[in-house]
Amino acid sequence: MEESGSVKRLKEEIRQLKQEISTLRLTSKISLETLNSSVDAIVRYDAEGLVEYLNPAFTRLFGWTFEELKGKRVDFVPDEAIKETQEAIQLMVSGEKIINFQTRRLTRDDKILDVALSVASIFDVNKINLGNVVIIRDETHRRQLSNALQKTKKEYTQLFNASVDAIVRYDAEGLVEYLNPAFTKLFGWTFEELKGKRVDFVPDEAIKETQEAIQRIKAEEEITNFPTQRLTKDGRILDVAMSVASIYDGGINIGNVVIIRDETKRKKEEQRKLEAIGTLAGGLAHDFNNLLSVILGNISLAELEAKENINSLKYLSSAENACLQAGKLAKQLITFSRGGTPDKQEGSIKHLIQQAVSLISKPPGIEWQLDLPDDLFPVEYDESQMKQAINNILYNAIEAMPAGGNLIVRAKSMVVTENSGHGPTALSRGRYIKIVVQDQGKGIHPDHLERIFDPYFTTKRMGVQKGIGLGLTITYSIIHSHGGRIVVTSDNHDGTIVTLYLPTAEKKDNWSVSNKIENAVQNSVIIKKILLMDDEEMIRSLGKNILETLGYQSETASDGTMAIKRYKEATLAGNPFDLVILDLTVKGGLGGLKTLETLQQINPDVIAIVSSGYSLDPVITNFKTYGFKMALPKPYNSRSMKNAILQSVKGTP
Repeated sequence: MEESGSVKRLKEEIRQLKQEISTLRLTSKISLETLNSSVDAIVRYDAEGLVEYLNPAFTRLFGWTFEELKGKRVDFVPDEAIKETQEAIQLMVSGEKIINFQTRRLTRDDKILDVALSVASIFDVNKINLGNVVIIRDETHRRQLSNALQKTKKEYTQLFNASVDAIVRYDAEGLVEYLNPAFTKLFGWTFEELKGKRVDFVPDEAIKETQEAIQRIKAEEEITNFPTQRLTKDGRILDVAMSVASIYDGGINIGNVVIIRDETKRKKEEQRKLEAIGTLAGGLAHDFNNLLSVILGNISLAELEAKENINSLKYLSSAENACLQAGKLAKQLITFSRGGTPDKQEGSIKHLIQQAVSLISKPPGIEWQLDLPDDLFPVEYDESQMKQAINNILYNAIEAMPAGGNLIVRAKSMVVTENSGHGPTALSRGRYIKIVVQDQGKGIHPDHLERIFDPYFTTKRMGVQKGIGLGLTITYSIIHSHGGRIVVTSDNHDGTIVTLYLPTAEKKDNWSVSNKIENAVQNSVIIKKILLMDDEEMIRSLGKNILETLGYQSETASDGTMAIKRYKEATLAGNPFDLVILDLTVKGGLGGLKTLETLQQINPDVIAIVSSGYSLDPVITNFKTYGFKMALPKPYNSRSMKNAILQSVKGTP
């Protein structure tokens, strides 16, 4: 008997209903498992606000179990959250969604938690509210972290605001997000003026080095105490040191914090201190040379008396050599005092370096590697000073390699076509010789690298290890007095590189005809009577003894005024002085330069020798410019005095 159509339809509907029920059960099971595995607390209320379900996370967070709360209300709203909770319920009743509602709830043991509530209402097909599902997220840790971050941010802001250094924070695009009061005080711009803008305060001469620093930052290199210059709002240029800290979020750079320290005052103060120390060093060297002159002069007189006494001459010669070495030390002090203008002559820097290398006793294990081309540009330099500078660098390199190694010295000519910016390697347009001295020693510690040119800074022990911390300071002074630059770079484990940049000689005309004639003329004046002026009684006594031992008549004067008086008297008496030796510096009296000006009024052809303990004074190094025929630096002995007298009358008509 065949089934009717209505029976078939009924069976099909029953089959579909069973399938829907099965799907619904599966969906319900999945939903329940999902709710049970949630890390957030979930509770379902019926339309009356009674608990129909809560998940394990609710129990872990608040302490109550489903069995305890089923069909009941949950009384876990603290007093301070009642009002805001009631307001939230009213919003929900009016149809507004409740998402991440920040409030507080109580646990079973009365602990208050910071939470975020999200509410989903449940409706039947007739849109009748059947209840609500509430998801509760524990915000206590996040709130604590947020509070801690806010506190830290506040503390850092207070710290930045109190900093004496200028601080500016840029976003990833280089726009200002923050700057502190010290920035405004130093540069003049306020935060309101620069917020969201770029700071245009890089002077032209610092653009190149700043661009290089930016590339280093992008390469994640550390920028600390980067010396450069910046402009103020009113156009003044300041020397500054900059340190940069990059800010990352998930490995992505989101900006940079730049700390800017004003170095202008510090540099001025350092310069003032250096000048004060230099003045002291120069004064000590002057007095030291006076004493050495007495010692050296008396030794030379004793040598004349000793005649053929070999033992006595040997001892005297040893003492004389010691005095000459002491005189070199005094010369270094004078160079350091910056009172020594170099007496520059054009010459070959290759020849000078070769001489410096040849004079150094090479320790075992040290190998020279020289790369000195023949076609190097000529350089104008003071041979004594430049040799001293090169020697200081070479000795430092050798001492840095106690275990031996290669010591590389190379030089090359170079042409700078445009000004190269600012900093220790800044060079003006022109031709230069670049000299590089590279060792394979232990290198210089980063903490020491910035101080190596400071006076008296040394890492050596005093005494046997020698070194008073003036070597590189003097070298720095010499190179800069020649218009050059010196740069030291070092890897703390792989040696040191010292680079010198020396400007080359300018083309000059040949000597004038008059100079050639003057040099060609030989002794045409006979010297018999000499006047010696010096403010030190010991020097006057010594000088008189030396002059008389050399066969000259001599008289002395303690200052320029007395020397002028005696010169006048001798001239009027018809027994004039043939030559005068004038001390350049007289304490509290008329010095040699002013004295010569007066003597030239009495006798325009006066033959004068200038003498001084400041052996590098411009008047000593360029004596002809000031009207003297010869210079006699202290300390001197009978031989140097005799030579000065003979040289002073060469070419004198």
